Amino acid sequence: MQPCRQQCMPGVPRAHDCAGGSRPASPAPTWRACVPPARCAPATRSVSAPPRLTTADDLFSFVARLRFVMEDPTQLLSGSVASYVLGQLALGKAPADVAVPGLTGVTCPPSAS
Repeated sequence: MQPCRQQCMPGVPRAHDCAGGSRPASPAPTWRACVPPARCAPATRSVSAPPRLTTADDLFSFVARLRFVMEDPTQLLSGSVASYVLGQLALGKAPADVAVPGLTGVTCPPSAS
């Protein structure tokens, strides 16, 4: 494996090369989070990142986020509400107290089985 790795992937560091917190220089760009727009409003025509969410009742922004992840093949559908839920948990809310947009307060009909 070692000769193949050196031949096929010469720029990829080995695990022990990164031990101790040191990282070799890489030609690949680093990742940086983009700051989403402050708020998505009905006058907003397009977005380049999922709009920022502030409350579970901001359905316009949630729909905009859902449309964003549905139209952008690089996005995951779960990401349309996951960042909001994780943000609420990070603020110290108990999991049972976090509203899940589109699910909290919705009563589903009983199953036919």
